[in-house]
Amino acid sequence: MAALSTATGCVVNLVSGLFFHLYSKIQDRSLLYYDRLARMQKLYVAIRLVEAHADQKEQTDARNLVIQELLATASFGQTRPAENSPESIARRTRR
Repeated sequence: MAALSTATGCVVNLVSGLFFHLYSKIQDRSLLYYDRLARMQKLYVAIRLVEAHADQKEQTDARNLVIQELLATASFGQTRPAENSPESIARRTRR
């Protein structure tokens, strides 16, 4: 009877370990999707701020800054600090 209890406990531990491993992978994937969503929302806000410029030259300058920032983050494959985000750049050029 003790051997049966030990075997059952081992099976339960293996199954729970598998579930924790799968949960970890799912959580990593969901964080990746969340980061992508957050970047897309920041880009949307930056584009809307660029479109809000009344002066065509300021709008073009702000759009160029957003494009430069997008290219910089895409080439390095990393997120930039908040002060260099497209949203912040568009906000600074709007002043």
